[in-house]
Amino acid sequence: MSEEYWKEIASDRLLKKDYILGYFIGDRAGMRDFAKKMSKSTNLPVIVIYKNLRDIRYGFRNIYECGPSDFVSLIQHSKGIVTNSFHAVAFSLIFKKDFWVFTGKASTDSRISGLLSMVGLSERIIDESHDAITDYLAPIQYSEKNLSRLQQHIADSKCFLLNNLS
Repeated sequence: MSEEYWKEIASDRLLKKDYILGYFIGDRAGMRDFAKKMSKSTNLPVIVIYKNLRDIRYGFRNIYECGPSDFVSLIQHSKGIVTNSFHAVAFSLIFKKDFWVFTGKASTDSRISGLLSMVGLSERIIDESHDAITDYLAPIQYSEKNLSRLQQHIADSKCFLLNNLS
């Protein structure tokens, strides 16, 4: 689905000011600390789609009720994203957003690694060694070549599904 398609799905902009979006599934070591440092470095608040009591402890602004259209909108309008979610990464790519993603050894993380490898953005994967990162909003250089590779993969995946479902 195209960026324009997802813009139609997205709800109206929920927040009028700039922000960093945090979407944290579980507790990956260093992820929330990274978002806090990113906030301090950029002077932007971290808005978190509330999933865990840990987020309250960090003083992040939490959004408690977030449906699919709100999720898409929050990614679309963010200035940066910190996550460990495959879907947050996928929508970050659709909207060509700057993001950082924490991964580990889980099978869902291999989907993230594979996707980012395909589009040439593996350097956006980080772990606890994030102290070396000083430019938290270093822009991603999205290239037409990499995005067309992603579009071809999406088309191939749809074709595979349709062939196997019929």
